[in-house]
Amino acid sequence: MRSQPDLGTLYLQPMNTNKNVPNCMQCKHFYVTWDAKFPRGCRLFAIKSRQLPMIEVMRIDGHACRGYELKPTSPVKPTR
Repeated sequence: MRSQPDLGTLYLQPMNTNKNVPNCMQCKHFYVTWDAKFPRGCRLFAIKSRQLPMIEVMRIDGHACRGYELKPTSPVKPTR
């Protein structure tokens, strides 16, 4: 059986260094809400949370987020 990462450790990491754990900030479904009590959201799972949505998904489901999709990168415009 695979061990699950510690949620507290994941939340404190500024950048996702563990490639097996999705980073909400890089997911196309993540968004910032206007609700001050629940400032982070996931459009795929239709949730708003105080924490990153991946933490809520892991807490409820027991698995890392299965809906993670990397945001498309926009092409860099050359400067004049």
